[in-house]
Amino acid sequence: MARYLKYIIENEEPVRIADDSRSQSGQTETLHYIAGSTIRGVVISAIAADEAMAETFECNKQVLFTAKVRFLNAYPVIRMKGENKLESFRELMPVPLGFYEYKGNADEKTIQNVVVSGNIDSAMKRARIGDFAYIENGCIYGTSIRIGSDLKIKKKLMKKDEDDRAVFRNQYIERGCLFAGYIVLEDETFADYIADMFTTGKVLYLGNGKSAGSGRCRVLSSDDVTGISYADALDEDKPDSCYMMLMSDTVMRKEDGEYCGLDLGSLAGMFDVKDLRIERCATSSRNVCGYNSTWKKRTPSVNMYQKGSVFLLKYKGTLTKEKMAYVMGRGIGIRRNEGFGQVLFLKGYEDIVAYSEAKSGVIMKKDYSELTDDDRVCLEIVAKASYRQKVEAAIPQYILNNYSIIGGNKVSNNVRGVLESQTTAYRYQFKEAKKVIDNYLQHAIEKQKRMRVQKEHTDFIRLKKAVDGILNLSQSSLEKELGINSAETYMTIPREQLLTDQELGEIKLTILTGMIRYHNKKGA
Repeated sequence: MARYLKYIIENEEPVRIADDSRSQSGQTETLHYIAGSTIRGVVISAIAADEAMAETFECNKQVLFTAKVRFLNAYPVIRMKGENKLESFRELMPVPLGFYEYKGNADEKTIQNVVVSGNIDSAMKRARIGDFAYIENGCIYGTSIRIGSDLKIKKKLMKKDEDDRAVFRNQYIERGCLFAGYIVLEDETFADYIADMFTTGKVLYLGNGKSAGSGRCRVLSSDDVTGISYADALDEDKPDSCYMMLMSDTVMRKEDGEYCGLDLGSLAGMFDVKDLRIERCATSSRNVCGYNSTWKKRTPSVNMYQKGSVFLLKYKGTLTKEKMAYVMGRGIGIRRNEGFGQVLFLKGYEDIVAYSEAKSGVIMKKDYSELTDDDRVCLEIVAKASYRQKVEAAIPQYILNNYSIIGGNKVSNNVRGVLESQTTAYRYQFKEAKKVIDNYLQHAIEKQKRMRVQKEHTDFIRLKKAVDGILNLSQSSLEKELGINSAETYMTIPREQLLTDQELGEIKLTILTGMIRYHNKKGA
């Protein structure tokens, strides 16, 4: 039984969540909503930093990257006043696409819903309604969120004799905006901890620029609800056809792994109908990409249908309201854990007129074997990056404890300097680096033996033995040397899949380079 947590937050300071798909050099655009991946990042960071949750997190952190825990996008909320002048919150949704108007002639500026009518010509353009909207009494009311910007100067990039002051511009959501979102918890491991984070009055820091005073948000309300509900959702069975809108960016994957927009065969099974097809649609697409500042890596990009896209679906059979609720709660497509793939079955879309305006006890590791292919793709990406980060974090202490193995009074710093130049020059060519280093040390040993035949000198031999010991480390022996737990799997991913041979070679060369530099710096 899934647990649904609904919350409303207000940004007390400007919030900046970079939109990499629209940003350009010198100008960073912001998303106009709170992305699910942003909420997920805050939650995971808080759990990972809590010492009381260390064992639970280590055993079960993989669930936070699967569709068993879903962080949906948080969209704007507006305050409404009733007849008794009491305020209430009205949740907004992305503006449904499909509304077009004629260009130029003011007499012909009638807004038409082309998904319903099927009529569109080159004299028409998409109507400007806003970024978000709500529907009331057959009218759609559009609005946009308040966006500000500031200019900054990158002093390090400034050139003394030039006027180019390396100016760049950042957008942000102005303070005082309200957002409502959902967190769906099908696994109870972290459910209470997450619910406590979103207790009324709690403060969260979201987005970029937190060190500069941005991102402070306060939870205004938080409740457990029975499911994901939208005011404009269908609440009755729909035979033969329906209008489905994407509440967030969405793309599906076919059985062969290829991205396909909407996989109608899969959707037909979820809807429990036959011969599902798209009769008409109004869509936009967006290349979804991002950057993980912790791991210094770009996240995989993919082209998706943009939120607000509307599809007129025809089928044989009846789409029941129970199936609609199931699909809206579950989502469709990939990366549902981050808020992608949310849908809404629109009520009365054909009649809409556009209007201007920690648990105690024993912690058991859970079995996550029954995961979807999309979950496994996401897990593999996260597991590889997390494992690499753990390895790199253990390297400095290992160098500090073991750098003396490449020492020796009769091996000069110059010799180690040559080794360093070789490890650096061939950093991304491990096989070649190993060959060059072996030839160099073997030649040095033979030369020393020829020059001093009456006395045995073992320093070069010891150096070569130490270097070979590092360069010949397997992944399991490397983990043992670094003091890393060498379980068969890491976040359910087999250990042998976490590092490629190339990556393992780069790590060993990094260790050897660090030992040489530290040894020479210490003057040992």
